[in-house]
Amino acid sequence: MIGRFSNGFILLDNEMELLSHPNVTLTSKILNERSISNSDNGRVFLTNLRIVFESNTRPNSQPHFISLWLSNTHNISFKKPLCINDYLQGVTSASNDSYWRGDLAWKLTFHKSRGIDFAHAVKEVNKLNQRYNYNIPIGELALLSDSFSRKNYMVDYGSTGGCICFPCFCFPIIF
Repeated sequence: MIGRFSNGFILLDNEMELLSHPNVTLTSKILNERSISNSDNGRVFLTNLRIVFESNTRPNSQPHFISLWLSNTHNISFKKPLCINDYLQGVTSASNDSYWRGDLAWKLTFHKSRGIDFAHAVKEVNKLNQRYNYNIPIGELALLSDSFSRKNYMVDYGSTGGCICFPCFCFPIIF
């Protein structure tokens, strides 16, 4: 059942990494508990089965990964507030590999680039997962990955792109 490594996390045999996005903050809170919100900066990946967040590693430490399984996720919404960073939010129920019990409310805030591409990709993957009952054929995954590339959904702008923000107007810039 365990497959190959991809950017430090393990992909399952039927799983494919489709997209990655740097400069993201994950804010999370376990619902129905009196816990405080946790927040961490890092990178986010989209596969055909889950959203994986990798926190920025500190010197001499292992990367920390959080899996948000799409089959356990609901209430996904994307917000693009004026003059504030884009964000994608949702609620994910715990699975066997989760560090939490119950439901986790989460919010991914996208810095220096457009989160809307990532949000559209999540929506497209969810649509195919519902159609194929979370077992998207490899041919469909290849077409999906190719369509993301053609739509410039690669999103990994790194240090060569970003967003120039003026009061009340945001203009995405890609070099």
